[in-house]
Amino acid sequence: MNRTARVSCVAAAALCLVACGSSSSGGVAGGSGGLPGAGGMVGSGGVPGASSGGATAPTTGGVTSSAGGVSTATPGTSGGSSAVVGGAAGADQGGATSSGGTANGGAASSGGAASSGGATSSGGTTSSGGSAGATSSGFPAVTDPGQKGPFTPKTVTSTGPMMQYTAVYPTELGQNGIKNPIVIWGDGAATSPPVYATLLDHIASHGFAILAYDATPQGTDMTAALDWMIAENARQGSPFEGKLDTTKIAAMGHSAGSIATFQIASDMRLTTTMHLDGGTFDPHTDIKNLVKPAAFICGDSGGDGLLVGDVARPNCDIDFMNATTPVWYGDVKGASHLTVASAAATDPKMAKGFLAATVGWLRWQLVGDQSMKKLFVGASCDLCSLTDIWSVQTKNLM
Repeated sequence: MNRTARVSCVAAAALCLVACGSSSSGGVAGGSGGLPGAGGMVGSGGVPGASSGGATAPTTGGVTSSAGGVSTATPGTSGGSSAVVGGAAGADQGGATSSGGTANGGAASSGGAASSGGATSSGGTTSSGGSAGATSSGFPAVTDPGQKGPFTPKTVTSTGPMMQYTAVYPTELGQNGIKNPIVIWGDGAATSPPVYATLLDHIASHGFAILAYDATPQGTDMTAALDWMIAENARQGSPFEGKLDTTKIAAMGHSAGSIATFQIASDMRLTTTMHLDGGTFDPHTDIKNLVKPAAFICGDSGGDGLLVGDVARPNCDIDFMNATTPVWYGDVKGASHLTVASAAATDPKMAKGFLAATVGWLRWQLVGDQSMKKLFVGASCDLCSLTDIWSVQTKNLM
C-alpha cells in the first residue's frame, strides 16, 4: 500500500473512531473516539484498554522558570470542543511508567562529550539549506532546518524491544566523533512509522537517532524504547555502540503518540518533549508530567478535525494554559490533524512549519545550536515573523 492510500485508510479509520466513541471493553479509551472492541491496536503491544488516572509526575524539578510569563504573537483562536485528542484515535489515559535508570542521563555508559553550548556560525532561517561550518558540539551547522540535513537517513525495521520498533538514524553515526542525540517517536492511532517517513527521515538527516514503536504506543512502549537505545549505546557490537549521546534525549509523537509522550514526560532522562496535534484528555492531569521544556505544534480549529482542521486543537490550548514549564506553542495555519502524516516535504506547512520547527527545536535543545534559539524566543522570533505559516504563543521561554 502506498503512502497516500495508507493515510487515506488512517483518515477513514479515524472518522470511524470519532463516530464510534469510547468503548467499554478494551480498545483505546479516553473521551470519545476510543478504539472500539477489545484487544487494542494492530500487531502486538498495541493499545489495550485504558488504565485509569495516569502518572502525576512531581511538580518540582526540571526547568520551571517563571520569567517571561506568557508571550503571544498573533494568537490563534481555540475552536469548539472536542472529546478526542489525537484525532485519528483517542489514546488511553494510562499511567506512565517513567522507567528507572539513572535519574540524569540514564545508563549513559558511553555518553562522551555532551552536545551543549556554543553558537553556530550561521544564523536563523534562510532560504537555503545545507551546512555552514559547525556547531561547538561538532554537528554541521545548517542555515534552514526546514531543508534536508547533511546526514543520510537509514531505516531498519523489526528492531528494538521484542523486534516491534523501527529505527531511523544517520548512516554516518558517530562521524567525526560526534555523539548523536536520541529521539523516541510515538505514532498516532491506526498508524505506523512509514506514515511519518517524511518527518522521520528529515529529523534523521539532521543527525538524530530515532526509535519508533510500530503501532500506537502507550507510555510504557516509549519508555521501553528509551531503555533500549541507552542499552544499545553500551552493548558491544551494536550499530549504536558509543555513538549516541545518552544525555540528550527527546520524546515526541503525533496525536495518540503525543499523549503517550505526555505520559512519560516526567522521566528525568529526557531533555525535552515535542507534542504534535495531540493534547491531554480531561481532566488534563498528564500536563503535570511536564518538567522539561516542551514544544506544542497543532493545526487550525474547525473543519472535520481530521482532513480539515485539527481535532486536538482545543486540548492543545488547554495544555498550554495549564503548563508551568517553558513551552513554545505554534499553530500551523491551514494545517489539519493529518497534515504532518500526509503533506509533502515541499508543502510550506511542512517545510516552513512542521519540519523547520521540529528540527530547529531539537537542534536547540539537544545539540546546543544557539542559532536555532531565535526561531522560537522573543516577540520577533523567526518563526513568529512567518505570519502566513505560524501563530505563536510562548510561556516561560528564554
